[in-house]
Amino acid sequence: MRQAMKLLLDTCALLWLGSDPDSLSPRAKEALVQSPDQIHVSAISALEIAIKVAKGRLVLPAPPESWYPRVLQTYQLREVPVSGTIALRAPRVALVQADPADRIVVSTALELGLAVITADHHIRASTEVSVIW
Repeated sequence: MRQAMKLLLDTCALLWLGSDPDSLSPRAKEALVQSPDQIHVSAISALEIAIKVAKGRLVLPAPPESWYPRVLQTYQLREVPVSGTIALRAPRVALVQADPADRIVVSTALELGLAVITADHHIRASTEVSVIW
């Protein structure tokens, strides 16, 4: 049996886990099963989800204010706040054309030694962070 990894879901992976788990890659699903008590999510994902819902670019089965905490509780996800240290490191992460939320996700992973579960090609192209997809 493999040793549990410390994982960080990016926003898309969080959305898929909470609403459409079949969209996760087989490798991502395996990592989640192997590390059920080591799965983290950045608080920046809550902001991204709320903005997408407010702009009509995302429809959830419930308002984000209830959907997000329910998914955290259901999957026992550990929310990581965006600390000053994480925010200050974010501009220096090696990502091409990454939005600020992606930079926060990668910075969080680097600060806490987490592997990122993501389908995002910008994050997957990074040599700084371990990625699972």
